Amino acid sequence: MKKVVGFICILLCVFTLVSCKKQAPKEEAVVAKKEVVHEPITIMNAGRNYDKVIELVHEKYPDIIVKVEPYVGQNTTHYMQKQLETGIMPDIYSTTMTWDGKYQKENLLDLSSYDISKKFSQALLSDRSVDDKVYMLPLDYQALGIVCNKSLLERNNIAIPTSFKQLREETIPALNKNGIEICRGAMSLPGLTFQYFFNVSYTKYTNTINGRKWLSEYPSIKNNLKVADNKDFAACLDVFQQWIDCGMVKQDGNWGYFKKGNQAFFLGNLPETSQNPDGTGDQYIILPYLSEDGDANCYVLNTQRVYGLNKKLGEPGNEQKLEDALHVLEVILSVDGFNSFYSKTTNLCFVKDFKVAEDSPFNYVIDSINKGHAGNLVYVGWEDYLVSFGNQIKALIEGKTTKEETIKLLDETKAGLIAAGGKKVLCNVTELMDTRQAAVLTSQIFIDAVNADAALMSYNVFKEELGSGYGNKYGVNGKIIPGEMIEDDIVIFLPTGWYGTIRTATWKGKDIKELAKLGCDCNNNEGYFPYLLVTKDGQQLEDDKDYTFVICGYSKAVSEKLNQTDTKVVGLEAAKAYLEKLGTLSSKDLKESWVLDIK
Repeated sequence: MKKVVGFICILLCVFTLVSCKKQAPKEEAVVAKKEVVHEPITIMNAGRNYDKVIELVHEKYPDIIVKVEPYVGQNTTHYMQKQLETGIMPDIYSTTMTWDGKYQKENLLDLSSYDISKKFSQALLSDRSVDDKVYMLPLDYQALGIVCNKSLLERNNIAIPTSFKQLREETIPALNKNGIEICRGAMSLPGLTFQYFFNVSYTKYTNTINGRKWLSEYPSIKNNLKVADNKDFAACLDVFQQWIDCGMVKQDGNWGYFKKGNQAFFLGNLPETSQNPDGTGDQYIILPYLSEDGDANCYVLNTQRVYGLNKKLGEPGNEQKLEDALHVLEVILSVDGFNSFYSKTTNLCFVKDFKVAEDSPFNYVIDSINKGHAGNLVYVGWEDYLVSFGNQIKALIEGKTTKEETIKLLDETKAGLIAAGGKKVLCNVTELMDTRQAAVLTSQIFIDAVNADAALMSYNVFKEELGSGYGNKYGVNGKIIPGEMIEDDIVIFLPTGWYGTIRTATWKGKDIKELAKLGCDCNNNEGYFPYLLVTKDGQQLEDDKDYTFVICGYSKAVSEKLNQTDTKVVGLEAAKAYLEKLGTLSSKDLKESWVLDIK
């Protein structure tokens, strides 16, 4: 009996051991399971607050990490263009303009085959396509046209015009009879008068197939097209002169003046639909730019943001990162994404699902745009003409020049660009440099330009506690991108922008060091951004000795203590002279030995 029991025990032990051996591979399989790694998906804020978008992403895809690259500098549009041209960009590329299709093909991922493209109408996809592929998708836009005080016209029994002929022959005489101002628009900057002309030109020629082609081709220095040879474009100047003569494009003005209630029209977008915040008072609508007979009326679309994906996401090994980036883009390019950027807005959304209230004045706008009565804001390709032509149009408005002189100026501007081979190259950048390195460079340029003892140079970083809606717009911003550097590239990072001058102050060494340690509270009690303390030849600052230093970025409280001196030296001019003399720029040219440790 004992032998039988012993034999059974042995069998049970053997069975248990065999069972354990059979189960082991399952345990190994569990241990060997590959963990999904989510690399951060980068996006540049550039004046847009992505905090709520990131919350929406985390609600739907909790494992996805979104990292904001900060930029609130002086030349956002050109920085976006430079990113696309070089491919040095975040994972999600964002811009305010639809740039050259050549660079879209080179550096962005084709989105045509992804579900995200189905969020948009086929007409829009066709309009945005490059060789039948779509690389960039727009989210939102402003509709530019003629803002009309509808209530004012109704009170005076004046019909709302639907053509320029009606406006000129019926509406304006009625306004004059009733003592109502006709129209104003902001005209202080050349870019504004530049746009008014092209917006009006859309009603005559430039929004036709041939006109669009000519608009895209003329600015290039690689052809010999001339305005003098294009009678259709010259006819646009004749139409614009009619707008000047009847008082539609004549006086400088602003939205606050328009809201006083005795001005019929305002050129621009529609920021509010009523005179008062609660919806009471005069009611406003926005009319298209009016053609002679009304058949070619046109709204001008000022796209606020366009998105694409960095082409590198399509490379082998980036499958998970691409999937995550598509999910983030899916959230951004949605009605919820659009709404996350605005608490209240009169901007419109390109996504098909977007709807406005039945009584909204924008229903007519959207319907007109869907019927093809729209054109895109003229800018891309015309950057080198904008200032000179804008000033010329302003002179035309003021009666100080003629159509013939205006045509001549455009062609002379082009001839000058051809002769110069484009914009002047100041130096060649051999490597990518970050924002801190750009701050070192700016410091040494400014110290040299005004013979200062030191520079206290603030620079922008992402502050998680502040979120993506805040940044240091008074200090150095962005990166220095490799390649030929022109003045537009300098303004990307330069804190003084296009026309700002270098300012200095004189303080004791200990006070300069204390402020350097504290940091730059440029948003006044909303968080500190870092300073670089850079001294000429790296000299140490003695506590009780006076030093003259350049400063960029400070709070209102600090400003009151600075007693600054305006050196009258324009920062951009100083930078251009310094870099042109340098010829080639690399990290070896940065005077890191001049940077003091302020920890």
